[in-house]
Amino acid sequence: MRVGERSPRHRLSANEMGKELGIDVSLVETVGSMKNRIDILVTTTPSCKPLVFAESMTPGLHVNTIGADDPPKIALDADALKKADKIVIAAEDSLLSGQFAIQSRRESSGESKSTEG
Repeated sequence: MRVGERSPRHRLSANEMGKELGIDVSLVETVGSMKNRIDILVTTTPSCKPLVFAESMTPGLHVNTIGADDPPKIALDADALKKADKIVIAAEDSLLSGQFAIQSRRESSGESKSTEG
C-alpha cells in the first residue's frame, strides 16, 4: 500500500496500520510520484487546493474522493475531472457545493489551474 500523507502524525498511523495488518506501507510525497504504480486512489482530505492532477492519472485508475464535499474543499483539478470516463456522485450536495461546483465556477471565471509541486 502506498500512502501519501502531509501530516507527520498520520504518517506514523499509516506505518502502524501496515504493521497491524501485516502489509508493507510505503509513504510517498505526492500523487504524481505514484503514477503508474497504483490502481486505486482514495483521497480523504479537507484540502482547499487540488492534490490530484490529470497528468498524474493513468488509464484504468479508480479514484474515490472523500472530503471534498463543501466549499472550499477540493481534491482534483478540473483537468483530472475532465479526464474521467465515468463519474458517480453519492450525494447531491457534492454537485451543488463541493468539488464539482468549485471547478465549474473556476472554469466560468477563466481562472488558471494550479500545477503540482
